[in-house]
Amino acid sequence: MPNTNILIHLPRLRLARDEPFEVGFGRLVKPTWESYDNLTLGAFSDWQTLFDHFLHLSDDFDLPFVKPGPSELESMVEIKVSDQQWSYLPSILGHHVVNAVHDVFADVIWAALLLAAPGAASDHPRSSVTFVVPEEGYHVELRGQVHQGIRVQG
Repeated sequence: MPNTNILIHLPRLRLARDEPFEVGFGRLVKPTWESYDNLTLGAFSDWQTLFDHFLHLSDDFDLPFVKPGPSELESMVEIKVSDQQWSYLPSILGHHVVNAVHDVFADVIWAALLLAAPGAASDHPRSSVTFVVPEEGYHVELRGQVHQGIRVQG
């Protein structure tokens, strides 16, 4: 099973520290701008000043859409979902990993932040972006197409 990284954007969250902060079984991180710009394939190059923190979970997941071999193209599977469509993600991906990580990790951290600072509440993580990116030497394959990873846009 390859190691797969899941990055969940926390809208408008900015912390004074740039070092990773352990939260449960993941970390709250602020990736370098270069790594984020690379992950988004330069789509947000003009937004560097609004760069926020992400929840990062990295584990050896057994995912049916992660296959050995590099991706030939720099591309991401783009999935856009509204709040009402999140329940369909497992049928699109063939696995529940994105929903499960939001249910047991992102939603819990977000709720804790809401309780700690209600006046500074950020938007729900599902309304932003989540990346699923396997380690180097692996790619994502969905519906016969090969990509570097998956980008779920809420």
